[in-house]
Amino acid sequence: MGILYDHEEWAVYAEGKQLLIWREGTLVNEWTVQGIQDYQFYTAEDELVIIGNWGQGLTRLRIKEGTEELSEESALRTSFHIAQFQILPSSGVILAYDKVAGVLHLFNSREERYQGFIKAHPAQTSFSSHGPSEFQVFVRDFDPASLVIKTYLNRYRLRGSNASLINTIPMEGLFIKRWVVRSACGAFFAVISTSECEQACQLKFFLQDASIPFHTETLEGHAVSAAFVSPLKLFLILRLAQGNALCLLNLESSHTHQLLSLEAEFIRSSHEIDEAGNFTQPSSVPAITHLDSNLKLVNSSSNSIFFVMNSAPNILFCWSFTKNIDSHLDTWAFPAKVVSLGELNSATVAAVCLTENPTSLSKIEISQPFSGP
Repeated sequence: MGILYDHEEWAVYAEGKQLLIWREGTLVNEWTVQGIQDYQFYTAEDELVIIGNWGQGLTRLRIKEGTEELSEESALRTSFHIAQFQILPSSGVILAYDKVAGVLHLFNSREERYQGFIKAHPAQTSFSSHGPSEFQVFVRDFDPASLVIKTYLNRYRLRGSNASLINTIPMEGLFIKRWVVRSACGAFFAVISTSECEQACQLKFFLQDASIPFHTETLEGHAVSAAFVSPLKLFLILRLAQGNALCLLNLESSHTHQLLSLEAEFIRSSHEIDEAGNFTQPSSVPAITHLDSNLKLVNSSSNSIFFVMNSAPNILFCWSFTKNIDSHLDTWAFPAKVVSLGELNSATVAAVCLTENPTSLSKIEISQPFSGP
């Protein structure tokens, strides 16, 4: 599974049935996680808190800074299967989604009581946090005037024991899948609406408190994964009828987008890297099917995007693009799984690898490919 959390001095990696917990580059503890489906991480005062979802409930793990002592306790038990969850640490509210019933339940963990529920759209990725005390949920409602079931993205704010509706955004089109991608700067977000059957993808960009998008883009193909690589650049992987493609939508330059088909002819170079960061030999071109999965890591410089895929954890891809040189890919096969990417500079790329002995990390630096001015 690779890296799950990397913030300030803390880092958490999944290796098999173990969570490896690191602080300032040193392994401080391990946690057996058999049966855990997904996680949430946050820091509170002098400790790292890990919430694990095992289906019928949530488990809370606390790791004290300094002593690195580990304590485990039950955070929530339910009578339904938790398909998705989110904890809002500032309020102590737990959002737990029952996908079978299409219901988002709200629990107050501090007062240990049930707070209510919201009927969510069962076919969409249900909700996402929107600040310390707000969250967004896709809902649907029957419109008697048009006799059509319509989809909305609602935003709620928690006030005491109540969740108040503060914004609603109508969603257009009969898209099968929708989800929200938030810019790292927090000023705006994008709603990705996509349908594999229709081979269509719609992107709508909103300011944080707006109900009307400031930009809408329609693309050919089904969006598999998306991430902001800078405040105004959205990176997507599209599944097209003729194969897969990379797409970069740049809101800084007249809302233009660049597209690169994921075919072997666009891979300019492939190399194997040793533990010292040396190019040992040219490697075979990685199978294009490696890219048909979710993004694991992504980072960018002014004219390149670096990314790693879940299905090819030891291969670093670089998509380079400039005005006067054709867009292309370079790849590097590292000796171990790439679990994080350091800050990029004009000369080098730093990749942190988890070795075969999962108690040690290695930082490997390689030269960036020359892409021209």
